[in-house]
Amino acid sequence: MQKIFTIVFLSAIAWSAFAAQVSAEKRSQAQPDTRIDRIERGDMPADLSRSTFNPALRELNGVLIDSSKNGWGMASSITNPIARNESDPETFFLVYRQWQGAAATSGALGAAYTSDGFESYTAYDFLNRDGNTDNPISANGARYPSTLASQYIPMVIWTESGAEGAGGSGGNEGRVFYTYDEGEYDGEIFSTPTDVHNDPGSIDSWMVAANYVMDPDGNEIFNVKMEDWSNDRDHVIVHTQEAGGWDGGSGLSWTNASKIVNTRREFLTPDTEGSTYTSSGNFDINESGVGYYAVASYYLDTLTVANHTLFVKQTLDFGATWSHWHWLMDEPMNEHFAELFPDTLYDEENDTTYTHGHNIPFVGYDVEVLTDEAGGLHLFAEVIPSASPYVYPNWSEYCGVYHFSVAEEVFSSGGGPIQMDISFVGSMQEGFSSDLPAWGSGIYSAAIDNAIDGALYLVYYTKTDEIVNEIDSTVWNDANIVGSFSADNGMTWSDAEYVTMTVDGEYDEIDPHMHRVAENGTVYILYQIPDYEVLTVPGDAPSPEDYMNRVYFMEHQFSPVSVEDDYVGLPTTATLNQNFPNPFNPSTQISFNMPESGLAKLTVFDILGREVVSLVDGQINAGQHKISFDGSTYPSGAYFYELEVDGYREVKKMLLMK
Repeated sequence: MQKIFTIVFLSAIAWSAFAAQVSAEKRSQAQPDTRIDRIERGDMPADLSRSTFNPALRELNGVLIDSSKNGWGMASSITNPIARNESDPETFFLVYRQWQGAAATSGALGAAYTSDGFESYTAYDFLNRDGNTDNPISANGARYPSTLASQYIPMVIWTESGAEGAGGSGGNEGRVFYTYDEGEYDGEIFSTPTDVHNDPGSIDSWMVAANYVMDPDGNEIFNVKMEDWSNDRDHVIVHTQEAGGWDGGSGLSWTNASKIVNTRREFLTPDTEGSTYTSSGNFDINESGVGYYAVASYYLDTLTVANHTLFVKQTLDFGATWSHWHWLMDEPMNEHFAELFPDTLYDEENDTTYTHGHNIPFVGYDVEVLTDEAGGLHLFAEVIPSASPYVYPNWSEYCGVYHFSVAEEVFSSGGGPIQMDISFVGSMQEGFSSDLPAWGSGIYSAAIDNAIDGALYLVYYTKTDEIVNEIDSTVWNDANIVGSFSADNGMTWSDAEYVTMTVDGEYDEIDPHMHRVAENGTVYILYQIPDYEVLTVPGDAPSPEDYMNRVYFMEHQFSPVSVEDDYVGLPTTATLNQNFPNPFNPSTQISFNMPESGLAKLTVFDILGREVVSLVDGQINAGQHKISFDGSTYPSGAYFYELEVDGYREVKKMLLMK
């Protein structure tokens, strides 16, 4: 038991101190250019205008939406800051903490709306105002906002910090509020912020997660979860169902809050006041009413479950009721990761062999949840090795994010142990070994394709391998958003590819969030870039979220269906897909679709716009086509490839890394 307590105390209470404690035992890593170096060099101008900030070629794929006073609003996987109206797929609604000036509150609630896929958009200012004043409705303002896009109405849900009358202690009491556009999506008539909890003064509410679903009969169901920091961080959930759909004529009629996690009665809790071994809860419910609520923690009954692992409840009625806990069994978990986390590693650079008994996999503190159409569960979480008294986030390349899946029929209302299929999605070792991101709170976000059976997607951010730009010999190693896809319901995953396609080393891209529904390989992502010239939360060791952050929206095309797969019918439009693999060395595949036979031209250019090679130039038959590009004779760096077909023109980027 002492071993378990020591490991979890270090992981849950002292994340920031782990590097110094285990530095003598971890693998030697070259230290990258840090954000402090960038500040001291003065390389990042403090341009506070959201319309003119344009960090080089990196952002050609993204749309700059707004600026945030600080970035903590998106620093959790459980929030949903991006939503799309599924009945009108070009309509998106985004929420974030908004920049209102250097002297203004960091708790202003901003939003952005588009009805044409972000060809144009409207930014809404300060949605949590107190009436018609310029003040927030509480002392410190909005925290961790999420948005839900129902059939007719966009809704914003957030915690208001320092709210009068809230429970708890310490001066940062939280209450959960919501507002919605009473004029539907383009009315700009937002309702007065209203409490979600039926007795808001009784609890200190934080870490909100929200879910919206429409059932086959057109009824709309909303669920909101919050954590009570005044009562052992118990989790409570509220629920409402609007028969025939919600028209926004009046507010929602939430049920009384019910407890879904009784932290002290169900899980181990540390002696340190205000801390917990239990992660924030996350959940997802599908259109048939099947859904799952998941946390990572230590079970109170340590003889039954010893690991810090995954615990899941199931609902079959759209969140109105939930099962007892199911948990991932220790033995198969230990056996699986014993193959991935070796006891001995050799460090070539220092000619040193390191040996530890890493026999306990430790599941991290951010859990992403998806429910597929068949009612199957998909969980995403970090897993790292542990051995008393430490965790080892950068022990091997297999320290990273994993996919856990199980079919609906495995669950029962009585709860109990279950076995899950486990697959490796991507390494986060480089990020764990540096200052971005912290291993305890790596932000990742998942989506399910609504048109391709078995297609899943995950995006996350980490530091990438050192890259040398052959054009100007610059070297960088910074935080980038990467992503992988699965074409077989999560059993296997593609190599990670750059999503935002870094071509310079001066900017970190952090905290990506995807809309949960993808379409034919296209995903929709909200992310942010810290401006290291503008510190908004002073401290001795600031995090990227402690700075002013630029908020970006983008779409990215994955390629989950290969050309070799059986193809039914011809494409209806010409499309150019993202190359795969990406980054690549030395060759990659570029695929495109032709709706009918005709002239096509596929050309590769270097970063300066000079033509490198023509891959296709002539008559092409209708259908899907895949062309190889061999970069053996070309220098490392970013390249562009362009498809021209009968008036259609599209350009994408790729990265050659040698």
